[in-house]
Amino acid sequence: MDPEELEARKYLGVKLSYGHNLDCIFSHSDDKLQNPTFVPLFDQLLDGVSFNQGTRKFRLNQPTNSNRVFILPKALSIAWVNDTRYWKWIIVTDNRNEVEAPQLIQVSWFDIHGSVKASWLSSRVVYLVAFLVMLTEDASGWNHHVNLTIKKPNGCTVETKVSLEGKPKGEFFEVWAGDFILDNCGCGDSGVVEFGMYEHGGHWKRGLIVKGVVIRSKASAGCPHETLSLVQGLNWLRPCNLGQRPQPAVHLLPQSKASAGCPQANV
Repeated sequence: MDPEELEARKYLGVKLSYGHNLDCIFSHSDDKLQNPTFVPLFDQLLDGVSFNQGTRKFRLNQPTNSNRVFILPKALSIAWVNDTRYWKWIIVTDNRNEVEAPQLIQVSWFDIHGSVKASWLSSRVVYLVAFLVMLTEDASGWNHHVNLTIKKPNGCTVETKVSLEGKPKGEFFEVWAGDFILDNCGCGDSGVVEFGMYEHGGHWKRGLIVKGVVIRSKASAGCPHETLSLVQGLNWLRPCNLGQRPQPAVHLLPQSKASAGCPQANV
């Protein structure tokens, strides 16, 4: 057997038994999976697999040994987004991809919500929810704090407030909603993680472009310029000892702490 094929087969086998739920996640993918040939399949997982008519993207993040999900605006619930008085759809470039993104004209009731299935995420990994947005040159009305929320399947809620005033204009940046941990995610887990970003103060807000929401390990790199980045080849994973179970590059809480109460938001 080809050495690279054997290497990928061993590594992917560990992934399948390590709680990544690849078998149930990919049962509804848009893309045809390169299975059972392990080298092309592993490369495909690093590149990303699309779901729901391309509005969600799943990637396997090897450095942190965790699942990573990117949700495009078409899969989010955005108040008034289809009313041309308040929003307009534009095309933004994301590396080699073009993404449809809503640009705020003006709105007083600013509200974005979304969700991700718990079974798509890795167990006992410290996850971060981040909204990827850009302020345009004529942006205004962001002197009031925006509210951010995360609700776990057990009803536990993380809430915080963030100011966008003073953020750089003309470039995408992450707005952190907070972090959380899930236990025992599996194919049979029907729970969802809900998240939101809103400001209902009644004053007019203008000039915001929404690129999407990323749910990633807190230990991984941010994605203002690498949201849908492509990683080629198996050389990227060689620093990991593929003959052993990979260890996540994150700080895991003891079982008693990881499963109890709400983790504090980190913004």
